[in-house]
Amino acid sequence: TSPNVTPSMIPYFAMGLTSNFPLTPKFSVQPEFLYLRKGYQYDRRVLETVHTHTLRYEYLSFPVHAKFKPFEKWPFRPFLLLGPQVSFLVG
Repeated sequence: TSPNVTPSMIPYFAMGLTSNFPLTPKFSVQPEFLYLRKGYQYDRRVLETVHTHTLRYEYLSFPVHAKFKPFEKWPFRPFLLLGPQVSFLVG
């Protein structure tokens, strides 16, 4: 990072719908439909003037996960999600 640029995070959110279709006791397919808002802000100093720039992006995202639950008998139940995702920039 340049000493003249100061980046900072902007908190955003994600919301959506998810479903789970069990195929076996340890394996299922989990499609999702998500709306994501992402971005960041940075200040750039030019001579004695500070310019603030904000970048915001909005996405529609469609991940489809294969969900593996190999440890059914443990007191907690960790799982593994693997799969592709398609996202579209909408704003």
